[in-house]
Amino acid sequence: GDVVVVIFHDHGTRYLGKMFNDDWMRERGFLVEEKPTAGDLLKGKSLSLVSVEAEEPVYLAIERMRQHNIDQLPVFEDGKPVGTITDARLFDAILEDAEVRHQKARVVMGPALPVLKPEDKLEVVAARLGNGSPAVLVEQKNGFGILTKQDIIGKLK
Repeated sequence: GDVVVVIFHDHGTRYLGKMFNDDWMRERGFLVEEKPTAGDLLKGKSLSLVSVEAEEPVYLAIERMRQHNIDQLPVFEDGKPVGTITDARLFDAILEDAEVRHQKARVVMGPALPVLKPEDKLEVVAARLGNGSPAVLVEQKNGFGILTKQDIIGKLK
């Protein structure tokens, strides 16, 4: 004779709730989450990069920082980041010489922000931000995006 194998299953309602519960799946090692990349962290960020050219006057940098309520401003030359102006640097420079407002931005700029690739993982972004950099620039097709610690906190909540 022939052998017939019959499998009876229960209705599965006890498992379905767990199967579609990401926390339960993660706790048991069934779900591995990819950490976000720099490109992922930029998604949904509506603001375009506010910057100043190295040859533009300092007062334009001050106006842009005030207008956009930001405390650091990347400085560009020929489409490449060459420095950063922070509110602390501006404060010190203006206290030393109020006329610095009419000089070129390069006079008050500090080191350039680190530049990352969109595929760089969260750990790389965090390491660069942890090294005292107020922000990082992320290469994009149309230029650069910027990420700060606040951006990351907002995305990971």
